[in-house]
Amino acid sequence: MRIGLDIDGVVCDFANAANRYLADLLGVEPLPVNCWDWYKGYGIESEKAWRDFWKHVQFHETGFFEGLDPEPYALEGIDRLENQGHDVCFITARPKWAKEATEEWFKNHWFGHLDIHFEKVKHVVDRDLYVDDAVHQVTALQAEGKRALLMLQPHNVTDWFKDKNLTAIESLKDLAISLEREAEARVNA
Repeated sequence: MRIGLDIDGVVCDFANAANRYLADLLGVEPLPVNCWDWYKGYGIESEKAWRDFWKHVQFHETGFFEGLDPEPYALEGIDRLENQGHDVCFITARPKWAKEATEEWFKNHWFGHLDIHFEKVKHVVDRDLYVDDAVHQVTALQAEGKRALLMLQPHNVTDWFKDKNLTAIESLKDLAISLEREAEARVNA
């Protein structure tokens, strides 16, 4: 199976790191990351601060992307998927200027075959299955007739409860186990 994985929120923990970074830029304590637009909780200046965050990450050699933590069980899950024979690629909406930092992150954390696509419209990378933490990405993929799963995160769980058409997973390891069971069921049928 050809599987497309988002990076931020699926493979590595972008939201919590960005929240800490933004709070530090603003000189305040980090707020909970409990909705998609969590940064708006910082008040009237939040939109400007969010733009400033991206400019700072781009132009100040921050090492932000390289310093992200892997999501729990993500790397193990990717390994299991590849060991099962799945063709895994990564599809991210990160800006293209983050390509080198993104590749560096993978070089430091994971040693498998690296196929990264920088696409805001993810269905242009043809896959049999997609995993993303953004509800709007999952619903857009489904609207294109694609099979897409939502990676549950604190910032999307409320939206997931609202949209009963979304199938969710808690980790890439869980996905790998589920696909193993599907394959075993087909063999035993």
